[in-house]
Amino acid sequence: MEQVRQGVFARLFASIRLSFRMTAASFRMVRDFPKVLLLPLGTLAAVTVLVVAPLSLLMWGVEYHPGATGRFFATLYWVTVEAARNDNWSLAISSAIFETYLLWSLWMIPVLTAVLYFTTVGMHVATQQIRREQPDIRAGFKLANRNFGRIVALAAFSATVYAWVRYLVFQVIGMVPILGRIIMGGLRLVLTAVTYLMLPIVVYERAGARAAFKSAWTNVKKTWSGLLIGTGFVFAGSFALFEVFVWGLAAKVLGAAAAGIMSLIGAAMLYALASAVTAALRAVLYWYATTGELPPGFEQADLPQIAERKPFTVATAGPSPAAG
Repeated sequence: MEQVRQGVFARLFASIRLSFRMTAASFRMVRDFPKVLLLPLGTLAAVTVLVVAPLSLLMWGVEYHPGATGRFFATLYWVTVEAARNDNWSLAISSAIFETYLLWSLWMIPVLTAVLYFTTVGMHVATQQIRREQPDIRAGFKLANRNFGRIVALAAFSATVYAWVRYLVFQVIGMVPILGRIIMGGLRLVLTAVTYLMLPIVVYERAGARAAFKSAWTNVKKTWSGLLIGTGFVFAGSFALFEVFVWGLAAKVLGAAAAGIMSLIGAAMLYALASAVTAALRAVLYWYATTGELPPGFEQADLPQIAERKPFTVATAGPSPAAG
C-alpha cells in the first residue's frame, strides 16, 4: 500500500513539474503576441453583462412594477406556488429547487458560450503561432463565428452535465455537504480536463458535443488526466499566492477598501493572463497530440508522451488545424 501511495504522489509531482514547464512555454507564446490578453477581458465583459443585466432588470421590476414582477415569478415557479397554496410544502420546496437548477443551467449556456467563444479565438491565434504564421485575431474570430453553433452546443452540453450532476449529488442522492463538495470538486476537475480537449475537437474536427466528449474522456483517462490536474494546481496556486500577496501588501499600505479594489483588479489581470495561457496550452496539446510536431519554443521534455498521434474522432481524415 505504501508503494502504491508513493507511486501516486510521484506521478502527481511529475505531472505538476511537466505542467509548469508547459505553462511557462505557453506563457512565452502569449508574451510574443500580448494582444490575446484582450480576449479574456472580452469574456469578463460578456459575463458581467449576463450577471448585471438580469439583476438590474429584476431590481427595476421590483421597484417600478412589483405586481407584474410578482406575476412573472409566480408563472415561472407555478408548480411551487400551487404546491404552497395547497400546503404541500415538501413538493413546494423540491420543485423550487428543481426549477432553480433548471434556470441556472439555462443561464449557464450563454455564460459558457461567451467563455468558449473567446477561448476559441485565443486558441486559434496560438495555432497560428505554432504554424509559424503571423498571428491574426480576426482569423480567430472568423473561425469562432463559423463554429458558433457548435460552441453553443458544447456550452449547453457542459452546462447541462455540470448543473444536473450537481443536482443529483446534493438533492437526489442527498450527499452530506463535505462529501458532496469533494465529489463536485472532483467532477469539476474531470469536466475541466475533458473540456480542454473537447473545444479543439469541436472546432477543428467539427465534431458534435457527444462525440467530442466520448473521445476526450477516453484520451483524458489514457494520457492527459495527471497533466491537466497538474495544470489546474499551477493556476490555482498562482491565483492564491497572488491574492495573498496583493491583499497583504495593499492592506498595509492603502487600507482594506483600497486593498479590495486592487485585489479585484489584480484578479482580473491574472485571469486574463491565465485564460490566454490556457488557450495557448489547448492549442499546443491538440497540435502535438494530432501531429506529433514540437511547437516552436517547446522541447520534448516539455510535453507528455503520446503513444499514437492522430485526430481524436474517427470521422476526421487528418488534423484540421494544419488546414486552418
